[in-house]
Amino acid sequence: MEIKNLQDLQENLFKFKKAVLKTALMGYDGKGQIVLDYKNDQKLLSKIFQKFAKEKLILEKFCAFDSEISVIVARNLSGEIICYDPL
Repeated sequence: MEIKNLQDLQENLFKFKKAVLKTALMGYDGKGQIVLDYKNDQKLLSKIFQKFAKEKLILEKFCAFDSEISVIVARNLSGEIICYDPL
């Protein structure tokens, strides 16, 4: 869900119960992300929203998982592509 204001955050967090608030740009591997629970104190939610308020925000329903991997693909100026497999 797109989060435009504190009310959006509060309403959608209540629907999801547990969710991840993240910046729509450059939010990866924990950067620009925070796990929230609908039981969080409203003052804390307000503080968190204010911290990220200048960013475009999305709220995703929390999904439990066993592991997470990243695969990096890079291309140079000549168009060569290389893939770095997960370890």
